[in-house]
Amino acid sequence: MEPVAGIIVAGGAGARLGGSKPWLPFANATLLDAVIARVKPQVIALALNLPDSDVRKAHEGYGADHRLLLDPFGATLGPLGGVLAGLEWLEATKSAAWLASFPGDTPFLPADLVAQLLAAAPSRVPVAAADDIRVHALCALWPVELAKPLREGLKDGRLRSLMSAVEAFGGRTLNVKCDSEAFFNINTPEDLTRAGEITAARRIP
Repeated sequence: MEPVAGIIVAGGAGARLGGSKPWLPFANATLLDAVIARVKPQVIALALNLPDSDVRKAHEGYGADHRLLLDPFGATLGPLGGVLAGLEWLEATKSAAWLASFPGDTPFLPADLVAQLLAAAPSRVPVAAADDIRVHALCALWPVELAKPLREGLKDGRLRSLMSAVEAFGGRTLNVKCDSEAFFNINTPEDLTRAGEITAARRIP
């Protein structure tokens, strides 16, 4: 199987949660720690895409083990900016053939998400995860050679959403085999409470 590196795109401001999402207390650590624990075993290297305001804090606890990447065009392009940062990192280092992107607010991702996406990628096109409800386009696999065309599409305004990029590059979606909570994401205090309940329930023998 071709090597896959990963990037957690954690640019959410957390306005409804009272603070930056990555540092929210969660399961005796932080929300970012929970996502790292789910995805790091699935990739050969893991980068973190964070807002400028979070980078200094991230250096203290994460910089030794993870590449910290800022959006190439600043924080104006949403999650596609994080995907581009990851692709350009791999293009420069030649360390992997694929980039797996993950959201920074989804702590229950499938432990075999990357393997499922890679198995569904017979050609060099993006593959985005889906379930029975919707597409989760930030949970996706991107071939490294898309770095240049993605930069061009962002620069001239042709590409503005994750799905617009998946479709523009001839990609596809994959209905991932997973449980009903796999793509549960945290946007509100109620979501955070519910995620804590899910975590506690999963620890019951």
